[in-house]
Amino acid sequence: MDGQAYDQELEKLEGRFERIEDHSDAAAVAVTAEQLERLHYDVGIEPRGGGSFLRMSKDEVRSEIGRIKALKPRDVPDEEAARLEKVKLERISLIVYHYELLARLRAEDAAAWDTVEDLYGED
Repeated sequence: MDGQAYDQELEKLEGRFERIEDHSDAAAVAVTAEQLERLHYDVGIEPRGGGSFLRMSKDEVRSEIGRIKALKPRDVPDEEAARLEKVKLERISLIVYHYELLARLRAEDAAAWDTVEDLYGED
């Protein structure tokens, strides 16, 4: 991937992230996280500073995206260094997708909850 294509894709992801409506008031965050934790919901995203992705605010997610953008080849395993731009885009894309869903869950979007129930609910 050349630098221009990387920059364009990154710009799209950042724009998509910024358009997410933020529902990070403490009550919505706590209730949603507790409901998801009861379902053993895990998206495989662990913030560097610790804590839970399910309880992250939009500002915290923005910071995590910034941290990923700033990674240099020396910061990652050798097998990832050669394709670092692709790895960064994949990671940021995953974070944006899951934060979009999390924001909808916090807003009590029934379709978002149906998605989670389909994947994690009991039969």
